[in-house]
Amino acid sequence: MIPSSACQPQADTHPALWDEPWSSKLHHVMGHDPAQELTPASAEPQFEYFVGTGTINLDAGEYVYEDGRLLSQLDWETRGAALLSVGASYHPTPSWRISGKVDLAGSGDSFMEDRDWYWPETTEWTDQSLHPGTDLSHYINLQLTAERAVFTGTTTELFVGAGAGYTDVKWDAPGGPYIYTDQEFRDDVGFSAEGKVISYRQRVPSLYLSASSSHTIDRLVFAANVRAGASFGYKGVDDHWVRELRFIDRMDPAPLLGVNLTASYAVTESRALYLSTDFTQVFEADGDVNRFNTATSEDEDSSATSGADFRSLSISFGVKGTF
Repeated sequence: MIPSSACQPQADTHPALWDEPWSSKLHHVMGHDPAQELTPASAEPQFEYFVGTGTINLDAGEYVYEDGRLLSQLDWETRGAALLSVGASYHPTPSWRISGKVDLAGSGDSFMEDRDWYWPETTEWTDQSLHPGTDLSHYINLQLTAERAVFTGTTTELFVGAGAGYTDVKWDAPGGPYIYTDQEFRDDVGFSAEGKVISYRQRVPSLYLSASSSHTIDRLVFAANVRAGASFGYKGVDDHWVRELRFIDRMDPAPLLGVNLTASYAVTESRALYLSTDFTQVFEADGDVNRFNTATSEDEDSSATSGADFRSLSISFGVKGTF
């Protein structure tokens, strides 16, 4: 309880903000000063933002099973795509914060490998095609999280909460070299037609629990965030343009894990530079396949089942601020 004497006017014996230790200033930079929790000013809303750029690696797997046996696997990947990351957070009270971010990526070096196992008597692939000219059409990642402080010390904070995410990624693959099995094992070697051959798109909505912590050392702030949850409504769309076929995969819920590590350095009272890395893994999900003929607009019977997974790893740097 605050003593009654604290409510009486007193001479200002506290130094100005710029005379405070940097460990205290950084709480202002990060939008939270535990020492002010007993004052009315601490209840004022706090707004933070960050803008950064960097690079990201993406991987997605597409699987087809028949009677429990792997029939087809397509591995999509992008290395070194340009990344733009923008985010903000709002503190309605010192104990609560609502944060969101948007990641956009494009370009990069992409590749796709398509393998089939048509002969059940062998575990080796029978057909393979390589697509080195694959293009990352787009990558969009959205997150919205609400967290509450469960521990606030002089230099350390811990928040827990929950959130929702959405990832949308698509690749387009042109023709490339292939080895197929026709009459004999891997007896057909050639190069498929130029132009777009296969497109693949994943849309991954998710819900997760979140835990975040930060620790301040002078002007430096080290922060970590862990997200654990599951995908819901996970969907994959595969277009085989030459064969005029579309495969729509609707996945069951799949486990999701994400980790973010960030280091910030305050350069002014309200500005900081940061370096961040983020990893996300959506583990393989099982699902059903709908096969659709795009030329006749008719559904085709399929006894196969599907699977999919997704992984991203990024590193970025930029500016964050508060007001």
